[in-house]
Amino acid sequence: QSLFKFFWIICLSLIISDCRTSQPEHLRKVVLKADFKASNQAVVFVPGIKGSILEDSNGNVQWLDAAQALGFSTPDLRLLGNSISLRPKGALYRISAIPYLIEVNVYAPWIEKMSKEDALDFYVFSYDWRKKNLSTRDQLILFLEEIGKQYKSKPILIGHSM
Repeated sequence: QSLFKFFWIICLSLIISDCRTSQPEHLRKVVLKADFKASNQAVVFVPGIKGSILEDSNGNVQWLDAAQALGFSTPDLRLLGNSISLRPKGALYRISAIPYLIEVNVYAPWIEKMSKEDALDFYVFSYDWRKKNLSTRDQLILFLEEIGKQYKSKPILIGHSM
C-alpha cells in the first residue's frame, strides 16, 4: 500500500509541476525574425480564444498548465480588482502531465510543420485573450504593418476560431 501511495504522489507532483515541452523561443515573442528573408512569404498565426499561454512577470505560466488542463486547479485570471499582470508567451503548444505518456498536442504539430517550410517565415501572434479585442486588433495591425515593410509580399494571416 505504501508503494501505491508513493506512485500517486509522484504522478501528482509531475502533473502539478507542469512538465510541458515548450515551443521554440522565437515563436514565443511577437517580433520580427532576425534572420528573415524578404523574398519569403510571411505567415502570421493568431491562436483562438484561450489559445495563448499567459505568464506572470516572474515567467510562471498562469494559463494553461497541466493541473488546470486536468481540472485540478482553476487560475484567477480576473482583469479587475487585485488581478495580476499577465503577458502572452506564444500559442498553447503541448500540455504534458507525464511527458510522452500523458500529453496533448494543442498547436504543436501544426506550428512545427509550418516553421520548417523553407519558403515561409512563420510567426505566432499570441495575445492576452482576456482583454478587449480592439486593443488586440491594434497590436496585430502594428505587427502586420511592421512585417509588411520588410517583406516583398503582404503577410498571410491565419486565425483560429476567431
